[in-house]
Amino acid sequence: MEWLLFDFGKREAMIDAASQLQLASNVLFTAAHQKVIYGVTLAFYTHAAAVARARLVEQALRNARSVQAAAEARLHQGQGTIVDVAQTQQMTAQAELRLVQAQNGIENTYLELMTSMGIAPSTQLRTQDVAGRALNIDDMRMTNDMIRTAVSQRPDVLAAYAAAKAARSNVTAAKAEFLPKVFVTGNVAYTTGHLALSSVPGAGADSSPTLNLSSNNFSSLVLGGISVPIFDGGMRAAVMKQAQNRADSTQVTLEQTLDDSVKQIVAAENGLHTGLSAYRAASRLEAAAQTSFDAAFAAYRSGVGSITPATLAQSGLLDAQLARSDAYYAALIAAASLGFATGAIGNVPDQGADEPAR
Repeated sequence: MEWLLFDFGKREAMIDAASQLQLASNVLFTAAHQKVIYGVTLAFYTHAAAVARARLVEQALRNARSVQAAAEARLHQGQGTIVDVAQTQQMTAQAELRLVQAQNGIENTYLELMTSMGIAPSTQLRTQDVAGRALNIDDMRMTNDMIRTAVSQRPDVLAAYAAAKAARSNVTAAKAEFLPKVFVTGNVAYTTGHLALSSVPGAGADSSPTLNLSSNNFSSLVLGGISVPIFDGGMRAAVMKQAQNRADSTQVTLEQTLDDSVKQIVAAENGLHTGLSAYRAASRLEAAAQTSFDAAFAAYRSGVGSITPATLAQSGLLDAQLARSDAYYAALIAAASLGFATGAIGNVPDQGADEPAR
């Protein structure tokens, strides 16, 4: 039996390297989970945006039919023209076409959602309506400390850091191969033997007694020693060089991962602020477009306005509503992207329907 007493830290370095690689594997497993969550989140918001778009187009279709009915009524009363009716019919047909396209978008985004969840496309699920959630539009920027904290909890950064530590431990283990090793060895032995001989008696003489020989021995040996590496044909030097190169490579990868993480976080934060600014502007545009349409339509039904302002206001209202809806879901997607960039996606507590989306 032999026991290694001291090897200048080689065993500890190898154990640390294995532990760091195991940690990196676990962290990358978490990163895979976050990637799945992020993909499902994007697919969910994209599908919700398609549903909201279809609802707005349905409302636009009802508005178009109302304007068309008003134009036909004025024509019957002798106050309108066939051109006015034709224009309203054109607006109605365009709204119907948009509705068909919007409904097709719902089906496509639903397919993407089921695919991202790993569910059969034929599965029928009811998705929650998040259109009524208020957005927190407060202007808040991440500080440098917040960015550093976010970078430190990203799975890819943690995995790169663990890989760099494992590579440095391998360098330590490779260096230890050039140094002596102190060991102790022990040997325990037990021997046993038995020999029995009988003499052949002579004629007329009595038989000699039987000769019996037996032996039982117990022995032990304990030695201590030092093994010193002298020559191995350059194998240790080659392993040392390989370990050092791997350590340098993992360090470069870690630095590049850190830089990329900061860029992704800042870009995601800018995207969120841009999305919120677009949502605020689109909300004001929708309010103005709604007022313009109501006034133009009321004037036309009262006989004091023409069909052109009414149709233009109707078209402008739909565009404003779609812009606001798209900006709303773009802001939600940007928020999810920021959560993914900071490594916090999947760790956010659940919120009620009446709480602002953050």
